[in-house]
Amino acid sequence: MRRFLILLCLLGLVIAVPARAEKGPENPPWLAEDQAMVLPGKDDLETDPKMAAAFGRAGKAYNQGSFGTALKAWRQLARAGFGPALYNLGVMHEHGRGVPVDYAKAAKWYQQAAKNEVPGALVNLARLHVEGRGVKRDPSEALQLLEQASQLGSAPAQFNLGAAYLQGLGTKADPKEAAVWFEMAAEQGHAPAAYNLGVLYQRGDTIERDLEEAQRYFAIAADAGDAFGHYALGNLLAHPNPDRPDPDMAKAVHHLDVAARAGVALAQNRLGILLAKGEGIKRDRETALVWFHIAAGLGAANAARNRDALSASLSKPVRIRAKRRADAFRPTPAPIAPTASTENN
Repeated sequence: MRRFLILLCLLGLVIAVPARAEKGPENPPWLAEDQAMVLPGKDDLETDPKMAAAFGRAGKAYNQGSFGTALKAWRQLARAGFGPALYNLGVMHEHGRGVPVDYAKAAKWYQQAAKNEVPGALVNLARLHVEGRGVKRDPSEALQLLEQASQLGSAPAQFNLGAAYLQGLGTKADPKEAAVWFEMAAEQGHAPAAYNLGVLYQRGDTIERDLEEAQRYFAIAADAGDAFGHYALGNLLAHPNPDRPDPDMAKAVHHLDVAARAGVALAQNRLGILLAKGEGIKRDRETALVWFHIAAGLGAANAARNRDALSASLSKPVRIRAKRRADAFRPTPAPIAPTASTENN
């Protein structure tokens, strides 16, 4: 989160359509806890504002690259049992920020933070158990940790728990149970979970097929700034179905365009086809060729063939301009919607 169905992200599952597995900026790590430092929760702030303030100052130093300053401050807070600081020390040891990479030490810090019910620590510790880094590989233990974090309301934990049930990691595969956890995470705006659930509803091979629900969850993913959510939504809107016999090409083109500009090769190829034919958008064969060039460079199926076929019908100046435009292309992240509304997507 990408195209049709499932890719593991912790674990790491994101149901992926072939494209979800593409390399590059469109396929980022989905576990936010691995990359970002947590902030104190409301209870932490109310319990000890001095600790929270010290934590915040250390966070500012960390973000400025002063890892030594942050490390010293968080160690002091950790000695006082401050959960977010314990978690952050785990992150620093896992990723080698201000200290050498040490998975065993990272696991110990996560374990201490987990005792303080820090959801991110439970999720990261679960991942270490899946990977066997710093701790014994134990998918069953990982599943239990994810269940604990999920009960605390962690959307990434719920997403990864759904992934575990979908894959049968640490438990018997249970797609219906996976859908339950994906839904819980998706309703919190978790894009990969929403995308996966949309795919499950669209495919209908493990849960009952429901294209309206598929559209709704793809829209949630798209609103959260997920490029593959835009691609899946655009692709769905472009095809007729029993509930919607007439494709909504205007909206389909919009979502495909967002995904294409974000670097999703399948969306680029699809948009190129629509531009070449003038379906749902004004015919523009030069721009179509631009997208075919870009998609072909990313390995999209049939894009190279489409590029070559269209090039044969265009003049040399047009071909040269299209190639220059393609070479100058740089992906633009999909925007995050100002509200969580999924209406009229």
